Order: sequence, then C-alpha cells, then structure tokens
Amino acid sequence: MISTPEPHSSRATPIALSQVRLADGPIKQRQERNGQYLLQLDADRLLHNFRANAGLPSAAQPLGGWENPACGLRGHFTGHYLSACAAMYAATGEPRYADRLDLLLAGLNDCQHALGDGYLSAFPTTDFDTLELKFGGVWAPYYTLHKILAGLIDAHRDAHRSLALPMAIALGDWVARRMARLPANVLEPMLRTDDLNPSNEFGGIGIALYDLFTITQQPQHLKTAKLFDRGWFIDPLAHGDDRIAGLHANTHIPQGLAAAKRYELTGDARYRRAAEFLWEQTALHRSYVSGGSSGPRPDRRERSEGGEHWPDANKMAGTLTPKIAESCVTHNMLRLTDAVAAWSDDPRHADYRERAWLNSVLPMQKPGEPGAYLYSHPLSAGSRKVYGDADQTFWCCYGTSVETFGRLAEGAYWERGDTLIVRQFIASELHWDALGVRVVQETAFPYEPVTRLLFSMDTARRFTLNLRVPSWAAGATCTLNGDPVGIEAGRPVLLNRTWADGDRVELYLPMTTRTEMLPGDPTHHAFVHGPVVLAARTPHAPELSLLGAVAATAVRPTDIARLHFEVPLVSGHVVPLVPLAEIVDEAYGVYFKAPG
Repeated sequence: MISTPEPHSSRATPIALSQVRLADGPIKQRQERNGQYLLQLDADRLLHNFRANAGLPSAAQPLGGWENPACGLRGHFTGHYLSACAAMYAATGEPRYADRLDLLLAGLNDCQHALGDGYLSAFPTTDFDTLELKFGGVWAPYYTLHKILAGLIDAHRDAHRSLALPMAIALGDWVARRMARLPANVLEPMLRTDDLNPSNEFGGIGIALYDLFTITQQPQHLKTAKLFDRGWFIDPLAHGDDRIAGLHANTHIPQGLAAAKRYELTGDARYRRAAEFLWEQTALHRSYVSGGSSGPRPDRRERSEGGEHWPDANKMAGTLTPKIAESCVTHNMLRLTDAVAAWSDDPRHADYRERAWLNSVLPMQKPGEPGAYLYSHPLSAGSRKVYGDADQTFWCCYGTSVETFGRLAEGAYWERGDTLIVRQFIASELHWDALGVRVVQETAFPYEPVTRLLFSMDTARRFTLNLRVPSWAAGATCTLNGDPVGIEAGRPVLLNRTWADGDRVELYLPMTTRTEMLPGDPTHHAFVHGPVVLAARTPHAPELSLLGAVAATAVRPTDIARLHFEVPLVSGHVVPLVPLAEIVDEAYGVYFKAPG
C-alpha cells in the first residue's frame, strides 16, 4: 500500500492525553505502578552524571546498569524520565509529576549553564569528536542526546514547565551548530547505520528537531533535522523497495518516524510513502503473533544474542531465540502506527496497534513490582521472562517502558473535525474539549466482548461517531439507545446525528479462537482468542507438539471469563492456555510445533 497524500485538513489526530482519564481497573493499576516507580527514583541520582560532566558537585550514589558513570549511554534514562513524568502529569493531572519535573529541570538547567554553550548531556563533547573522526568508537551519543532533547520538549508540550523550552532551544541550537560544520564526506559515514547494532545509532534526534521546529519555526532546526534523513535508507522505502532485512530495527524505526514528521511539515510525499512502506514491512511481514518485531539477522551475525534485527519478509522460521521482540521496537512501532494512521482509515493500523498493545506492551511491566520491566519477549517453548532491577539496570527498554506506561490511554480516541474516532477499547473517560462532550467508556475488554459509550453534554451537539469494528470480530453488533445499528463487514460504525445527554452506544464483539502460523514457517502455530494471544503455562520443553492437525477446535475453554483454555499435546500432557499478558515468572510457550 503506497497511497496518495491527502490534504492535511483531512488528517486525524489523537486527542490530547490531558483530555483522557483511565477508569479504575487493571490498566489504570499499571499506570499507577509506573508512576510509583518514577516517584521513588531519587532526583539527585538521576542528575549525578550530568553534574559530574558539568563540573558541579554531587554527593549522590550513581545509578547502575546503563546509567553507571562509565557507560556510553549514561543520561539516556534521565531524558526518558522527563518524557515519562510529563506524560504522567498530562494523563493524571497529579501535581507530584510536575514538581518532579521542576526539580529535574532546575538541576539540568544549572548543568547547561555551567557548560556554557547550550550543550547538555551526561558525557563530554569529546564523544562527538570521536564519532566524527572514527564514525563510531563511542556508544551512540546522538541517540542519548535525542532522549534528552525529547524529554525537554515533552516537559514543555505536555506539562507546560517554563524552564523546558529555553533549554530545548539552546540544546537544539548546539546540535545545529555542530552539524553545520561537518562536510558531506563526514556526515555520510557518520550517519550510515547499516552495521550490526550500530554504535553510531542516532535514534530519533531528527524527530526531536522536527518537533522543536514545530514550536520555534527556526530554520536551523528544520535544516538540521533534515540532515538526519539519510537517502540510503529513505529512498528505497519511498519507492517500495524492501531492503531492511538485517538492519537493526530500533535504530531505523525512529528514522521512519522522522520521515513521517518531515511529510507533515513539508508535504513531501516521498517521506509519507517511506513511512507507510516501513510500517507495512514491519507490522505485516516481520511481526510475531504478539505484535512484537525484531529477531535474528538472516545471516545470523549478531551482537545482541539474536534478537534486535529485521529478518527477511515472511521468513521467520528459526527466529524464536530467547532475545526476540525488543520492547523498544514495540514502543516505536506504536508511534509509527499512530503516525501513518493519521493519514488513512486503513483498519490494519488499529488492528495491529491493538494486538501489540495487549500482548507486547502490557507484559513489559512486572505486576506488583514497580521498576521491573522487560527487554525482550521470547515466544518459544520453555521461555522465561527476564526483568530488570529498579536501579541497577536502565536498559534502553526501561526508558521506552516508563514512557509507554505513561501513555497507556494515548491513541484510544482521535478527532477529525467534528468526527470522534474510537479506535481502542479501554475503560476511560474522555473530555472532548473541541465540542464540549464527555464520553465514558465502560468495558472490561478483552475479558468481556463488549464496550459501552455513554455521552454527556450540556446541550445537544451534532457530530459523527466513528467506532472501530476489529477485523477479528465477525458478527459484531451495535445498538444506539437500545436500537440496532447496521454494521457493514470490514467497516467502522458511522453515526452522524445530533447527540443528546444520556445517549448510549453498545458494541458487541464476538471472540473466537483461531491459529496463526509463524510467518514463513508452517511447522509452528500460535493460538489467538479475539485479539488475545494465548500462552501455554508449562515447563514442557523444548517443543510444544500438538496432538493431531493444527486447529483451533483442539482448544477447550476452562474459564472463559478469564480467557483460560487448555490444549492436549502429543506427549499426553494437557497444558493450560492463558493470556500472554498474564505470564510473569513461570515457564511458557506461545508457538506450538505442528505434527508431521
């Protein structure tokens, strides 16, 4: 699918996080657990490496893991932390997150002033000297700078902190000056990221600079952002030429996001085509049943234990290593999905987002243990999840996880003019400021196959409700104030009318169990109930071999309200199947080996 760009006036936009509140339930509990972790982290420890780099005193105990004082990525989590606190403030209105932002920003501002030229980081500028001389040799300094710049922008945009924007502008100007002096024969190899786990990974620095330009309209920010759009990667995508096999997924999805930003700002259709084609090649041709992506390189040359690169399209046989489906990749794929979904009503976008959100995002966080998050999501028989530690890990996936759980309600509600679009089923309350309408969504989805929308308003309002009907929900039905509403297969419910206080819409979504093959591997299949991936809670390994033909009819419900099932194996064992998001410490498997 490479579509013709639409006028910007026809694009849909996610309704701001500040207009949505999660209702009590398991999703809100995950949001609150994330907030508990953010608030238990010590601000001085988060600032320690920045103060040390700026020559300022610090008596704090340094953090461990990827935030230790010798790590090349030190400072990256502090940038994510700013974004996460800003998201939590927008999503809850809780002033403690604003207070924490003010504390961090004041300390970072002191560091930026001590350095004197707009630079702000936890490592010295000599890292950039090394990068420019060797095109590597240090660990991704622009990747880390992106997290810091994005955190400052989010603190301004989502939490309205007064210190944040001047600091972001000063840092953006520093990047612009640094990049402006580099000739093409330095820029091209420095920003060519087709190596294994490239140490010159620059992540989404282009996204942050495009966002900064949106606010400042300063030409140097736009010019510098464009420098990070590399033709060797973007041009083939724009022409529908799939060359991404073997590339490090989380290095390049942010480059696709930057392309989407460039299209939004300039209208250059090549960048829209590139972003859409990248989404298709990842979401539709290189994703596991959970919605997670990334696995071993096709040539099996690795630096990451076999889990962070793109395989060949639809050729995922033999990729079920213990390190697949990196959490950062899913986080960035949700962002890319939302970017391309703004331009199109293609139902595959929302279907993919739902699948990844339920089965890959929600399991990132360990229940009952604030500060324990996943790096990878293994899916083979006998897998076990490996969680990090609250202050001694700080993998890249820690940063994306705290952001993701701050934005759990993002993407559920969209608007296009006077149309309200409901794309995700989540217990929540929307205050649609554009029309002065309040919507309460009541649901225990996916543990019940129904969602209810209750509308409140002071006076009657005319608008269109666009209510998603998932592709898996064959036989879905809908009522408006108790009266049936017609549903066209493969199309959303569209209700254009004058709405009144107390109007109620109910959408019923029948769920059935089906099998899905590992792309390119007919010997391995997974079970899915509606949008929920089922995992075998069992130590039986190395293979979960099915008894008889691969068929959903082999699955028997044991507690349908909890989405619990069982399935017999050729070994004679009958193993329980539960939602993948329920798996915590026990051994499990998602892909079953077919007989024969």
